[in-house]
Amino acid sequence: KFSLKNKTKQKFLFPYQNRFHQMGQDNPLDVSCNLYQEALNWYWGLEGHPVGDAEAVQAFETAAELGHPGAQLQMGVFYKLGGLKGKDSEKAADLFEKVRDKKEWFINRAEQGEALAQWQLSRLVAHGVVTGKSDAMDWCKAAAEQGYALAQFDLSQCYYTGEGVPQDSTLAILWCRRAADQKLVEAVFWLGHILGGPGVPHKCDSAGAAWLRQAAALGHCAAQRLLGFHYSATREQPACKWLKNSRDNGSLPAAQLLFHVNHSRTARAQAKAQAGAITASPTG
Repeated sequence: KFSLKNKTKQKFLFPYQNRFHQMGQDNPLDVSCNLYQEALNWYWGLEGHPVGDAEAVQAFETAAELGHPGAQLQMGVFYKLGGLKGKDSEKAADLFEKVRDKKEWFINRAEQGEALAQWQLSRLVAHGVVTGKSDAMDWCKAAAEQGYALAQFDLSQCYYTGEGVPQDSTLAILWCRRAADQKLVEAVFWLGHILGGPGVPHKCDSAGAAWLRQAAALGHCAAQRLLGFHYSATREQPACKWLKNSRDNGSLPAAQLLFHVNHSRTARAQAKAQAGAITASPTG
């Protein structure tokens, strides 16, 4: 039932296999559904879940191999756009073809009003995997209006960039805030970005900075790095805290800046110690 060839995936799946066996869920499709939800939690930070790209990709990939259409769709998007898995058009096309063969799985659930399926179908239409089933924006709005956080976040992004809808920063903030209020970590970060402007907010007490701090506290790597960068010029202790967290979450720029901040602190401490020694010296 769990015939995964890759030993890393077998090891990754083992704790889930035990847990789902205790729940009476030995069916690979049942397990893949739970893994897919775990992957969404890791990738998007649903309901304040810690964000972890490596864990998300592993869960998506494992669920996809077990045949979950939503996971196959997400892996296809990863391969299409590059980034977490590297760009591979052939693998993307193969995964999209598998999903296309299962399109009724999405369509039936979406037409019955299931918000997750509506959001998934909006992505299928947006990536050209499914055609002739209304507009991607219609499905995304339907899911967002039901309160589904991922759809609300996608909708906010569309209004922010003007993709598929007229650009509207007010609606972008409205939908992003609704997703952020559900503790969707990526939305919390983006709300800080929208309210604070590009880069790091100029004022630590700005509305954007408050949302960035919340995203950082929820484990968002980029938010931690931005706060660390902002504090590095004036407040070394919080700067080191956030840069260390971001470094531990895999940020190389945070690691590099943390090295420079620590080096400067050490240099100043040594200079102060030398100055004190000179002052205390009888011949000083």
